[in-house]
Amino acid sequence: MELGFTTSDIYIYEGGGAEVVMQVAYPLQDVTVSVDVVGGTATVGDDFPAVFPLPEFTFPIGLLNDQTFTFAAIDDEEPEGEETVILAMQITSGDAVLILDTMTVHIQPSDLTYPVYDIATVRSVDVVSGETDSLGVSCELRGIVHGWNDYPSGLQFTLIDPTHGINVFSPLSDFGYEQVVPGDSVRIRGTVGQFAGLTQIIADTLIYEGSGFLTEQPVLVQTLDESRESHVVTLKCVEVVNPEQWTNSAPSFEVDVTTGGEVYTMRIDANTDLFLSDAPVGVFGLSGIVDQRDFEAPYFENYRISPRYLSDISEPVNAEFTVTSPWNLLDGPIELENGSTGAGGYYWTFGNGDDSQEMDPEYTYEESGVYSIQLTTYSADGNCADQTSVEIDVLLVSVDELDWKGAVYPNPTYGRVIFESSEEIESLQVLSLSGKVLRSEIPNNSRFMMDTSGLVEGVYVVVIQTPTATKSLKLVRGN
Repeated sequence: MELGFTTSDIYIYEGGGAEVVMQVAYPLQDVTVSVDVVGGTATVGDDFPAVFPLPEFTFPIGLLNDQTFTFAAIDDEEPEGEETVILAMQITSGDAVLILDTMTVHIQPSDLTYPVYDIATVRSVDVVSGETDSLGVSCELRGIVHGWNDYPSGLQFTLIDPTHGINVFSPLSDFGYEQVVPGDSVRIRGTVGQFAGLTQIIADTLIYEGSGFLTEQPVLVQTLDESRESHVVTLKCVEVVNPEQWTNSAPSFEVDVTTGGEVYTMRIDANTDLFLSDAPVGVFGLSGIVDQRDFEAPYFENYRISPRYLSDISEPVNAEFTVTSPWNLLDGPIELENGSTGAGGYYWTFGNGDDSQEMDPEYTYEESGVYSIQLTTYSADGNCADQTSVEIDVLLVSVDELDWKGAVYPNPTYGRVIFESSEEIESLQVLSLSGKVLRSEIPNNSRFMMDTSGLVEGVYVVVIQTPTATKSLKLVRGN
């Protein structure tokens, strides 16, 4: 049998109450449990009734019925901040596995006088543990709304003032603030808390003061850390690590992105116009609000970025090209096909000190050899770049080769092909366009017939060696 509370935390106001549910699975025997208070900051008799430990609860064999009780909070009419009660479940008879055996009740104040602080005053964290310094502090914070409502049954968004930012959370109510609008000015009263490293103010009051205020402009950063939490930032150039993570699953999904040095989580929420879009291909600029999901101290890892709009992702730039290899100088400039997307600028290097900034450069090598052609593409705003490279094997003919006389037929071929030369053909190689040797023959004859049935449809390069020359020919294999 398995038993446990259905949630680890519940929130209630002074003078209010909430139902606590205990659930069961695999009821293979009778089990009895007790529930008692094991900790917290609230005072029994003053903040909640002295009814614990509760009468024992019995979970009969074969029944999957939940057991419940109501936790009530007393309104003591004294100004005080949030208080907590930690409840624990214990087995008194029978054998069962306790899945979630403790839970915390958060009692929110109803009669507190709130000092007004700048957000930065309550946003510092311990430099060793990452724990928020102002945990449990009740106050009023004023600022501008950013983001959307991330907790539809209550309220959750980012609040930013000129000094810092903080996450606002209310599990109980939206206080009549039904539409979270970026640029609204609000006052939040509540108690400072922390969830998975993210500093929050657990709101018990929201006062709307106006709309149309300027929101924070993104700051260009290279890393996400505690100083960026609850702020709007831009990561200059990132790339999706695994496009299969782009699932468009509601209510949100997460995608890993890399800066080249660090990997961060990008969270896409169904409330944004990014939802149901395609995964970006290439390197792009990424703007959004930073939060955190670090469940183990010290809380200095697992920062996430949540873009707010489709425009928070700049047009991706993707460098891509193909080149015909091996290549013979007598065939003219090398064949380059630029397949890049999202580029506003190009920079080619040809592996020999030469370069070009043209989109489709015409280039001819002067010496034989294997060269690495590298293409760097730049986004239209110049902030991002992508890079790729391809090797080319350049074959330069000698003067004797100009006198080479021969024929290849039929070309295209659908089966056998005949090579004829005015000189003895000493060797013959068939290469793919990437330069891989697929066939190698030593005819030692001026006429040679080859069966191409082992080649798939496509274009190949045939390199013929005679006593006085080397010749590269294009061979087309039909279907």
